[in-house]
Amino acid sequence: MKQFLKLKSTEVYFTVVIKILLALAIWLTLESAPLLTIWLPVAFFSSRIFLGGFFPNVSDNIDKYTFILILQLIMFPALVSYLYFINTESYGYLILVIFLLGVIDAYYAPTVNALIPDVVREEQLHSAYRISFFLMAVSNAAGLTIGFAGYEVFNLNYLILVLLAACVPMFALNFGLRKVCFDFEPSKLFVNPLKNFREYRAVKFEFEWSICSLIINSVVVAFSTFIIPLAVKEVMDASSIYVGLMEAAVSLGVIIGSIYVHKELSRFLSDRVLVIASLLVLSFCFLLYSFALNKFAWMITSIIFGVALVVNNTTVESKRSIAISEKNRGMFQTIHSLLIQAGVPVGLLISKVISDRLSIEVSLVAGFLTLFVVVVYLACSKHTTDFLRTPLDKIGGYYDRHYGY
Repeated sequence: MKQFLKLKSTEVYFTVVIKILLALAIWLTLESAPLLTIWLPVAFFSSRIFLGGFFPNVSDNIDKYTFILILQLIMFPALVSYLYFINTESYGYLILVIFLLGVIDAYYAPTVNALIPDVVREEQLHSAYRISFFLMAVSNAAGLTIGFAGYEVFNLNYLILVLLAACVPMFALNFGLRKVCFDFEPSKLFVNPLKNFREYRAVKFEFEWSICSLIINSVVVAFSTFIIPLAVKEVMDASSIYVGLMEAAVSLGVIIGSIYVHKELSRFLSDRVLVIASLLVLSFCFLLYSFALNKFAWMITSIIFGVALVVNNTTVESKRSIAISEKNRGMFQTIHSLLIQAGVPVGLLISKVISDRLSIEVSLVAGFLTLFVVVVYLACSKHTTDFLRTPLDKIGGYYDRHYGY
């Protein structure tokens, strides 16, 4: 468990740093180059489509600890370039840095998640994955919180230099976990995306859940990275600190949901009911947002939003991570990460078009309707029902037994 905590601590740090840089860039361009704003998150999430499609099994063919160190090393030139471009106001080039940060983010969490079964005992797996997804939800929201609020509070140059300096001990922490190994075959890093996609699609629940998550994320991520800052600046006429406070409210909801709500509800509700109910609550949050374009009402709703988000993610993701067979763990986690984020660029662009041509309220109602359709589909799905009803002590090897993968 000690090695697990070391892995997760570095993952949390680099996730927070990446989200801070994304948030700073979004608000910076919203004030100085608004036409570029939407393309920053689009570039960030588009990197996953390319990498996940053509290089999904990198972490299965390179020593995972070594690969994590490589990803950490890429952060150093990325941070230096970021600092240079914001000081020279070269915001167009900033998109390239954000794309590079998206590359790191696309591989880091799936690689760490693929390592979890190797560093914790089998009876601790479920708890380890629950902790893992809780930490990821908090770190994603915390990074956006610090980034948006920090724009008004901190000197950006000093903040980035501090983040850069702190990467050194984090790199050293992971460097000591295991001996670095560069023994790999370059020819195995590139794969035919159609072959991997066919294998992935054969696992019915995995594919179905990934597509539904793609639709959910296209709405949720577009809201958190674009609609919130746009609404705060253009409609509520408030500072970026309020964007940070709303992201902090989501973090608070995640903490409450993970520590208390999920634990209490899981005592008397089945996993299937938890998933459907949490997604239903999440969808109605968008309806609440559309009714009251008020920063304080949004903060309260964001707490509920965070609770629903973590209850849903923890319930499903902790089980599916155990269900994946060891031989395909890296590939499945990477393709899953690709698919669930692949719709985000489209969601961002659709949100911008609806907000510009109609209104933010209409964009939020569209988000509600989209999520509601997903809820109805999952409630009627046989694959989802069968998977979620499988007891935890029988979930190990589920994909291998049912689908041959």
